Amino acid sequence: MVPSRHATKGYPRSWYPIARSSELKGGQHQAIRAFSADWILFRGISGEAGFLRRHCPHMGADLVQGGVNENSIECPLHGWRFSRMGVCDHIPALKKSLPHIETKSLPCYESYGIIFVFWGENPEYELPLPPQMEGDLICSHVHTIELETEHHTPCLNTFDLQHFERIHNRRFVERPKIFSQYGVHLQIEYKAAIIKRRWSDYIMAWIGPSNTRVVIDCWGSSLLMLYNRDTKIGGMVAMLPIEHNQSRVFILAAKEEHGKRSIIRGFLDQITVGLGAFLMKGFLQPDLSALTNMQPYDGKLIDGLDDAAQLYWDYWQQLPRWAGPLTPQGD
Repeated sequence: MVPSRHATKGYPRSWYPIARSSELKGGQHQAIRAFSADWILFRGISGEAGFLRRHCPHMGADLVQGGVNENSIECPLHGWRFSRMGVCDHIPALKKSLPHIETKSLPCYESYGIIFVFWGENPEYELPLPPQMEGDLICSHVHTIELETEHHTPCLNTFDLQHFERIHNRRFVERPKIFSQYGVHLQIEYKAAIIKRRWSDYIMAWIGPSNTRVVIDCWGSSLLMLYNRDTKIGGMVAMLPIEHNQSRVFILAAKEEHGKRSIIRGFLDQITVGLGAFLMKGFLQPDLSALTNMQPYDGKLIDGLDDAAQLYWDYWQQLPRWAGPLTPQGD
């Protein structure tokens, strides 16, 4: 068995989706399994989300059994409270805070209707927009798919040119262009003919030209930001590692908001992005069986055939990583 590439290096320092924003109201909390560890996600009365290790650093009580107290999570055993930054801001027995006592936390940021965390001590780049898009965006409902493989496999697939025709019914009509802006970024741009085999292929061919032009930005091997030059619809495919061989994929479509929106315009925009997300999910659906139990690695790659995949592996190997707070709380 080929070992997981991030088993020793840690996960890339990047933004990862944790939950839909709509799933967490003020004063609520929930248990989250991510990065092969247990966490608690909560939202205080201020509306800001916090993401902390699930067990109290004092004696290991399960914070999920506690509750949200104003803008902190409260331990069920001794009432210790921890802010969204992981700082102990109240100990009832001492009637004061002890800021030097902390629990493990990750920075949170909300956008696209998703709560993201940055795997690292401090965010090293802003959450990106889809390529060719700027300003305010109109986003679809966030869909999710469960994958039984490493979280970055969809990113690898994006640069595995061989599988596009076999799995996705897309035949390249010209050589794809690959470009890197800087270390955590890798872009592919392609023009491909739509081979009409599935319902989604017929819809895509109906709403746009028979040759589709797509730009995809890969960020930190956890985010795929894409843009269709013909339909002017962008989107996001964001991956959360649950375990090393289990991941959750968040999918949404987006379009730019131009000028003042009427009720009718807003309704049509929602239909447009909703259809975009539906087609994106349909495009990815054939990957589910092909990627199940896949153990991605750069094996016997063939020059001239797997060049784009090799560029991805070179990119993957140089990504900055963080070992993270994966040791027991008492360490």
